[in-house]
This record gives sequence, C-alpha cells and structure tokens, in this order.
Amino acid sequence: MTRRYSNDQDLIKTLRMYIKRHFDKKKDAAEHWGVSGNYLSMILSSTKPPTKEILDELGYERVKMYKFKN
Repeated sequence: MTRRYSNDQDLIKTLRMYIKRHFDKKKDAAEHWGVSGNYLSMILSSTKPPTKEILDELGYERVKMYKFKN
C-alpha cells in the first residue's frame, strides 16, 4: 500500500536512497537535476526545498497543508 503523504524526513530518506542507487556521486545527481552540488546538499540537510524536477522524478508533489489550532 502506498502512502499518500510523507514528511520531510521521509522525502529526504527517499532522495538519499535514490541518489545512492542511480548515481555514482552526489555531484552527478546535482548535474542531472540542474542544481549545484551545494544546493543539493542543502536539500539533503532540509535547509532548502527540493526542486520540482527532483520531486517529479521521485514521484512526489509539494502540497500545502493547514491544521486547526488547539
């Protein structure tokens, strides 16, 4: 069963595994997605959001959510 929503940690874990399986180096992955190695590192450390190209390749999309205050 596929989960419909993931948190940032799940996405980063998926991205790390994807890079490890499909690329020799993080630099190769960064070039593939058209970002700098530094930007990819910021994505992997959750300081910058992943690009649409990365999300598309992983099968994710960005959604905005709100919740009620307690």
